[in-house]
Amino acid sequence: MYRIKSMLTWALFLCLTSLALAVDLNESFETPLFPPPDWQSIETGDGVNIWSRTQSNGQAGSYKAQVVDEDVSSGLVSERWL
Repeated sequence: MYRIKSMLTWALFLCLTSLALAVDLNESFETPLFPPPDWQSIETGDGVNIWSRTQSNGQAGSYKAQVVDEDVSSGLVSERWL
C-alpha cells in the first residue's frame, strides 16, 4: 500500500511540476524576415532549401511556412526541418 501511495504522490508531483514549467510558444511568420531570427533550415535531400513564407491558409495569422516536396529515389528519405 505504501508503494502505491508513493507512486501516486510522485505522479502527482510530476504532473504539477510539468504544468508549472509549461511555456506558451509564440511562433510567427508575420514579419518579412524569413526564416525568423534564431531559426535554422535543415535539408537532407537534394541540397535545395525549398521552405517559403506564404499568405495562403495561415492558421493563427496571415502567413505560414510551407515546404515543397521533392522526388527521391526508391529507398531514400528526404527530410526538411525548419
